[in-house]
Amino acid sequence: MSTVDKDKNIKEMELTKENKKTLKYEKRIGFVFSGLAIAFGALLNLVYIVSNDEKSWFLLTLINIIIVGLSYLIAFSMNRKIN
Repeated sequence: MSTVDKDKNIKEMELTKENKKTLKYEKRIGFVFSGLAIAFGALLNLVYIVSNDEKSWFLLTLINIIIVGLSYLIAFSMNRKIN
């Protein structure tokens, strides 16, 4: 059996409950870091809103979009091999 056939057979194998549980556990760290990025961003938003008298809602919205995008990229890049 060639290595191509072996790779094909490996990809077609069914996942057991234990394998699925392990994969979910390995994905957790990506979601944790993503959640930490969102929490840190929320803290920065709170500090900005409390400290500034003149609030730029456009700037705040832009920063929130960047934070959400960054957290998505963190989760995607950390879980890329598992997905």
